[in-house]
Amino acid sequence: LSSEGRETAMELGMEEGAVAALAICSVACLLLLLSDEDDAAISSSMGWLDAKWMFLGPPIMCALLSIKLWQLVRSKNRDAYALTFFAWAAAPLYSIHQVEEHGYDITGRRYAFINYFNSAMAGANVHLTPKLITIINVFSVWVVFVAYAAIAERLNSLTLASFPWALAVVNGGFAHLLPAVSKGAYNPGAVQSLIMTPIGICFLFKTWQRRGSLALVASLVYGSIWGHGVSLMLPLKLVSMGILGTSSFFLWSVMC
Repeated sequence: LSSEGRETAMELGMEEGAVAALAICSVACLLLLLSDEDDAAISSSMGWLDAKWMFLGPPIMCALLSIKLWQLVRSKNRDAYALTFFAWAAAPLYSIHQVEEHGYDITGRRYAFINYFNSAMAGANVHLTPKLITIINVFSVWVVFVAYAAIAERLNSLTLASFPWALAVVNGGFAHLLPAVSKGAYNPGAVQSLIMTPIGICFLFKTWQRRGSLALVASLVYGSIWGHGVSLMLPLKLVSMGILGTSSFFLWSVMC
């Protein structure tokens, strides 16, 4: 093989390996989905969907990514589908992050992130409920990430493909890794962030190299001010103040 051919084969092997790893995680999530162990109290207090949604994400997102990998293998336009693959990879990788946050964290605690967040944000009078967690993660992550991947694929836009990755980097870096380091204590989602955040940074670096500073700034503004500020923390504060309810929070998420 030529050097270009070897590079293409190596990249394809890495992509196949990523799908295989996600597939293994997906099987584990399906087993957890079907298991009733430690879930009786949680399911009865919050409902089946609120208790189980996080185990549905990896299988669904891995299936979508597998379809894109199949298209990549068959494609003659390697560069275009390489962009497509990484655009679609954000959602399945983030779905593993959600399992650690809201499924079982690294210490084996079930649905641990809600207590961590509410304790950390008690001084700001901002709190999560199971229903809000479901809305945020199913709509704002699954639906929005997949939508950006589909649009980025359609328009062949590296900038749009980088938006979900920017949100993942901000969340992993500032909501998990930075608090873990500063407090010297684990928080639910921190371990997966050690993988997700560097991958996201590499993707954003590629965006800067190929599309320039404006594309990078747009991605970071989306991932921070818009994605975490306007779309998340502001409506959560309004819910805590009694100005918004669960339904209006959902409508806010749709509009954002």
